[in-house]
Amino acid sequence: MTASLVPAEEVPFIWDEVAPHLEKAVKASRGKYEMSDALELVLFGQGHLWIGYDDETKQIDTAAITHFLEYPRKKVLFCLFVGSKAGTSCKDEMIAILKDWAHDNGCSTMEGIGRPGWSKYLKHYGGNKVSDLYEFDIEEY
Repeated sequence: MTASLVPAEEVPFIWDEVAPHLEKAVKASRGKYEMSDALELVLFGQGHLWIGYDDETKQIDTAAITHFLEYPRKKVLFCLFVGSKAGTSCKDEMIAILKDWAHDNGCSTMEGIGRPGWSKYLKHYGGNKVSDLYEFDIEEY
């Protein structure tokens, strides 16, 4: 398994292979993003596309989009979207590479929003569930 950052200029050549892995995560944004928005983030340099590549099958089986957040006292690598094929073992390598890259870019923390199952999985890597996110749809009066 190989995990790597995809240069923005290479994204159009692999997007059709990457997009299916990210669709579920984008849909979980509840209308905040569509797939075209995720693509634009990466193409315009506001986000980073990461892939996990299976060396045996020669296929992409994991994808993630991250971006930097600057808080008043911390720089953070935020994992916006993550998706993979069931049974993929690349997650371990992906997390290690993301942590190293975040550190090399001056981040002191990685964070993200994910479905409930992620908190159990990420605990193995030192991840902590720090809050629950609440959302209210505001209807017109």
